[in-house]
Parts: sequence; C-alpha cells; structure tokens
Amino acid sequence: MNTLERLVHRRLEQFPRIKTLITRGYQRALGVLPYTEVIPDFVMSARGCFYGFHDKSPWSADAQHLLAHRTMSPPGNNTALQIGVVAIEDGQFRELGKTSLWSTQQGSELQWCGKQIWYNDKTGSRQTARVIDRTGQALGQYELPVAAIDPAGSRFASYCFARLARSMAGYGYADPALNAQRRATLLVCDTSTGMIQTVFEAPQDTPTTLHVISHTVFSPDGRYLSFYLRKTKARNLFTTQFFVVDTKHNTVKPYPDVTDCSHYTWIGDNEVFAYCRASDPFDWAYRIVEIDTQRCRPIASLAHLTDGHPQYCHATNTIVSDSYPDRQRLQSLYVFDLERDCVDEIARLRIPMQFIGAQRCDFHPRWSHDGRLICIDTAHSGERALTVVRAKPG
Repeated sequence: MNTLERLVHRRLEQFPRIKTLITRGYQRALGVLPYTEVIPDFVMSARGCFYGFHDKSPWSADAQHLLAHRTMSPPGNNTALQIGVVAIEDGQFRELGKTSLWSTQQGSELQWCGKQIWYNDKTGSRQTARVIDRTGQALGQYELPVAAIDPAGSRFASYCFARLARSMAGYGYADPALNAQRRATLLVCDTSTGMIQTVFEAPQDTPTTLHVISHTVFSPDGRYLSFYLRKTKARNLFTTQFFVVDTKHNTVKPYPDVTDCSHYTWIGDNEVFAYCRASDPFDWAYRIVEIDTQRCRPIASLAHLTDGHPQYCHATNTIVSDSYPDRQRLQSLYVFDLERDCVDEIARLRIPMQFIGAQRCDFHPRWSHDGRLICIDTAHSGERALTVVRAKPG
C-alpha cells in the first residue's frame, strides 16, 4: 500500500462493507493498467486441490506427499469434500476419505499427528474429529472437532466452528444442522484417555456482541497454547485479543500490549511473530511478542509490508508470508531472513476477481521441513490449485 491507500484503509476500518465495495471498485479500475508479475520456480501443481490455513503443515515426514482437500463445489450443507494426499513427484491426488464439514479458508482442519491423519466431520448434529491412517483406514473418532494438536500428539485444542461461522465467513462451518456452543469455550482433549478439560470460557454474549475463539496454535515445545478471542459487534466489526495458556502452570493470560492481532506464527518456545497493533506508535506492523515478559517490539525492516499469513521454518530461521491482492490484484510471497534482517519477494501473481470475500484464495504458505520448498494455495490460473515452489530459484 502507498501512503494514500493506507490512510483510506485506516479511515474505513469502522465501515467494513463500504471498505470492501471501494476496494473491489478500485481493483477493477486499476486492473486494466499494465502490471508485472514475479514468476516463482514452480515444482508441482495439483489442480482443484487446496490445503487450508498457514498454521499447520501438510508435509509428510518423508516430504513425498502433501495432505490436501479436493472439491469442485462451494461449502454448504452436505457438500462433500474429498480428503487425500498429493504426490510431490507428479501432483496426483489420492482420495482417502470424505467430509461435509469444511470452510474455504481452513478446510476441515486436516493435519498430521505422527503417522495419523486427522480431520473434522460430523456425526448427526455433532462436530467430530476423525482419525485415519495413510491408506484411509479408520483409526478412531473424538466427539469434538480438532483445531490444533500439540507437537507430542498427546492432546489437542478444540473450539466450536459452528459458532465461528456466525462471526467469520469462510472460517467456520456454516451448517444449520450443527449444534453450536451457547458460550465460546476453549477445550483441550487428552488423545489417550479422551478426557476433556475446559481451559477458557469467554464472557457471555450480549444482544450486540458475539464472542468466538479461533487461531489456536501450540508452541514448539507444547507448553503454551495461544489463541484469539474475537468480539464481533454491529456492522461486522470485531476486535481481537491475544491470549496464551500456560499448560505447565494452568494459567491463561491476555497480552494487553497487543491491542489487536491478525495472523501469527511461533518462532521459538517463547516468542511469537505477529502482524498486530500495539501500544507503540507504529500502528499495524509485524512484531515479535515475548511470551514471558509480554513485551512487544516492531520489526523496522518489515514496516513496508502489510498483513499476511506467516509461517516459521526452524531449519533455516526464516519466515515465509504472503500479502492480500493489491490495487491490481497482485498477490505476493515473501521470505524474511531473521538472521540477516532482510526480506525477498519470491512470487507476485495476479488473482482473478472471482476469488474475493469468503471465496478468496490466500497463499497461506507452508514450509517443507528442510526449508527448501514452500506449499501454497493458488488461483492465478483461474482455478484453485495446491502448488509447490522453491524458496530459492535453482
């Protein structure tokens, strides 16, 4: 964004519907002008497939397969979504199962747990988590949906995706047949015993305010569980509070220095890299949040970047993130080197206008384990595809 665009964006934050209309008109008008793409080094692309959010990894342990969803229909009541894996070698999709609980942004919360594959589905009116192996053989089921699994695979976080759909289109499960929590509650379930613990309850809703929980992620060592409490008010406005559960001491604390938050990734056992607002003068910016001290510091070298979906790679000490489509519908992919304090744009692709709102296709980048490859969801060709690019040309 340039200076004028940032100013207009900030002025319209209190009027999201008007902001959306102006943004779409602006993009259509400037879309006729010449533009320049940055074409990445493509490795593989599986047409009609996507993975979902940036806070999980679709990569198998041997880096030969990616977890994937496939469908040709938008999400809705009883709309089936295929669950499967895509081979890196040839981009072929192999179906392992189906689910009718999914969203365009987060899919079915499909994820690995060791050699197991987990995803959400429904049993009657209940949201449930199914567990299968790499052949599609059923291994078990939990009577609540999965959101995030801790690194050891010993427990998982859960919240109500039916409630989330009432606040955030494209993130929750908009199935009217589902039972929804009357009060936003964060649960943790023991994978061995099935014992469920309530770790956080949001305040009661009011006639003008709806509370939802989202964006749950465990720290790399499994001690902390971070999440958002979002309060939706009139005109679809919402505010976001960042919370951290310390499972060692059974405490939950908010981070008052983080006054609003969009997306984040853990970059160590005690630090989070987030695009957020804080009590410093930099407004929205990428910052590092220290969990123990609750201190928050902006990263000056990234001041020119806007909101994206970051993911950290321990092997290379780098962060990959993306952008939303700009004035000409160009969507970028960036790699930030924490050691060198520099950022490189490795892709810039034009996204067609039909991918907007809840149907948008964010890159949601996910590192391979060795940091050589990046998996993204793309739509630059005019259809969704699960795509792999090289982090560095070569």
